[in-house]
Amino acid sequence: MALTTKASTYDFYRALEKSTNNTGINLPPSRYPALFRMILQWRHLQMLKWAGRGHSPTGAAGTGKGELAIQCPSCPHPSINLPVGWENAPDEMKFLYMVMICMDANFRLKNQMVSNWSQDPGLGIGWAYMIPLKGYEEYVKSRLSDKDISTCVGFQALAKANTKFSIGLRYTGLGLTVCGRSEMIMRVGNLHKGERYANMDYIFASILRTLAVQFVLASYDIACQWFINLLRRIETQWPDEIKPRSNITLMPAIPKLHEPMHKQQNHELYSYNYMPGVGLSDGECPERVWAPHNVLANATKTQGPAGFTT
Repeated sequence: MALTTKASTYDFYRALEKSTNNTGINLPPSRYPALFRMILQWRHLQMLKWAGRGHSPTGAAGTGKGELAIQCPSCPHPSINLPVGWENAPDEMKFLYMVMICMDANFRLKNQMVSNWSQDPGLGIGWAYMIPLKGYEEYVKSRLSDKDISTCVGFQALAKANTKFSIGLRYTGLGLTVCGRSEMIMRVGNLHKGERYANMDYIFASILRTLAVQFVLASYDIACQWFINLLRRIETQWPDEIKPRSNITLMPAIPKLHEPMHKQQNHELYSYNYMPGVGLSDGECPERVWAPHNVLANATKTQGPAGFTT
């Protein structure tokens, strides 16, 4: 019902209440908090069931970070869908074993400063697609003084738009990583103050830590700016727990629709049209993922902190 009608739990409960007694007289006792608790528990148990946690000796308590998320079947996974000796493939065939990570941010899926953690503690935070809050928020707070200065005119306009309406919000939007082949969601993280490098770096890093392949194409609409000092940030700023392996090769790209908008010289370096091994990929898959999710904004903006981060 929630996904089909895009209605909030409050609207759903009010409909049940009016179906019981629409006169406004002698209303039944409110079961609204109980309904919320039931929904939270039911969704949590369903995720554990789908992931087969009941068959694990450690049970639900032994669930690791991201373990309830469904792995992308199109991405290369050693010992699962890669041939023996894949790491020794000749240079002209290494694109077959490349992971394509597409990044983007959404500022319609905001979250207002309602409720608190004591009233909405949540269940299994960080066990599925949303990255765990503890390390993530500590890192973002440590980078509050960063100045994400850009020389790209298009990005300057975007940055201003991203941070214009943040009063009264706990989170100004979401950052996302998606597989460039299957468009399956990889990791999602909350944005505290616009599309800052600290947030997007950590979300991107949470994927790199799970990869066993050597080549990663990082598609981002501001890759021309974000990638300039990425290696330096990895070396000097990223915590050890999110640093990738030293043998990973990162290749930046700008999605096909966004690349002409930059109107900067030498941007063909980031163009999918001139990048070997990407085929007809356009890198715009996050836009197609966001489109059906935008209609959920009316419900997600008033969720408690745990509901928005689970």
